[in-house]
Amino acid sequence: MAAAAFADLVSEIRQELATATEALLAVHEAGLDDIARFRDGDDAALCRLEGRLLGLLELCAFEDVIGQRLTQLSGAISPASLPASGVVKLENGPALRGQGLAQADIDDLLSTHDPRAVSD
Repeated sequence: MAAAAFADLVSEIRQELATATEALLAVHEAGLDDIARFRDGDDAALCRLEGRLLGLLELCAFEDVIGQRLTQLSGAISPASLPASGVVKLENGPALRGQGLAQADIDDLLSTHDPRAVSD
């Protein structure tokens, strides 16, 4: 997969996530308003809330679309599709928690190093 196509796919995923998130938030806010109206005696608010909850189930279908896109990406970045040097960089990427240097070790190193000092 070319870098431009890869970037386009990532951009599509981000847009789909943003759209789905906005829709989910809007439904939740409207549902909270319906609950307040129901408490104030608006019996129809309960029916609206039920409809909104059913709509939330439909909105969750975005997960399937995102999953399909991520499957495309993971296929495109499989070790077989990367140059050997790219695989090595990925294999030696950031250390997992508990591996590598501790933050205290790094802080000690930086606090004892004088960047103005020049060694011969």
